Amino acid sequence: FLPNTDGQETRLIPVTASKYAIEGMVDFLDLFEKIKNRINQNLSIVGIAINQTDGRKLTLETDLEDVLREKYNNLVFKTKISKRVCIGECATQRKSIIHYEAKSKYSNEFKCLAKELLKRVKG
Repeated sequence: FLPNTDGQETRLIPVTASKYAIEGMVDFLDLFEKIKNRINQNLSIVGIAINQTDGRKLTLETDLEDVLREKYNNLVFKTKISKRVCIGECATQRKSIIHYEAKSKYSNEFKCLAKELLKRVKG
């Protein structure tokens, strides 16, 4: 939930590039639209963030990412978040990845995603 200054309530949707996650997202977006139309017209989606990517350019992952980008176009952020052990480790240490491994590639992925998100929210 990301409140905007214009009264909109925007949502960031994290999704893995997996078959079941994408199928579930279709159902979620259908429900989201129903809620928006019936209960809260101020809801909007700021974007879709692909996370837990393998990074080895697996055919299935690449194909599913292509489907996401084709179907949801500009909603999908350019930055993807890798699946790495250090991301889970930082949670057990109660630190953000930016503080846990400040100079790592993975920390940079989160910084890049945050920059993209801010651009969209601020317009």
